[in-house]
Amino acid sequence: MSHSIICVLFVSILGCAGTYQKATPENKAPYQDTREVEGSKDELFLRTRRWMAETFRSSKAVIELEDKENGQIIGNTSLSIKGGLGITIYFDMTIVIDIKDGKIRLTAKNFEESVPGLPGFKTDNALQWQDLKGKIRVMFDDLLYFIQENRKNDVW
Repeated sequence: MSHSIICVLFVSILGCAGTYQKATPENKAPYQDTREVEGSKDELFLRTRRWMAETFRSSKAVIELEDKENGQIIGNTSLSIKGGLGITIYFDMTIVIDIKDGKIRLTAKNFEESVPGLPGFKTDNALQWQDLKGKIRVMFDDLLYFIQENRKNDVW
């Protein structure tokens, strides 16, 4: 029985050690992606603003700056990922959405990570940063899908 417990603990420790890769400054660097999308700057701006209103619980709390003339929306949001031992890591961040005719660029930066009950927590695991960047990419894909679908649904 005690051998079984020791084996389980040993395998668990090895499993955790095998998934750790030290994060580099590149892992923690801002995420930026630019995509081409059909529409004028004004049309894309309004659709992006609408996406934020429908996606975030309180878009008024999320949006810090709305500059339609220059095609820029700056806001704050939070995403979460699962860390080791089942903890949830929350990443607060600034998102900047730049809009031009036929293009949208999303930048996520100023990352602040936290875990409830663990003040001062900082993750140094590259895989967790990769998970975060993957979630940001999905968020951007969601924005682009929203813009395209609403463009199709405008004709009724």
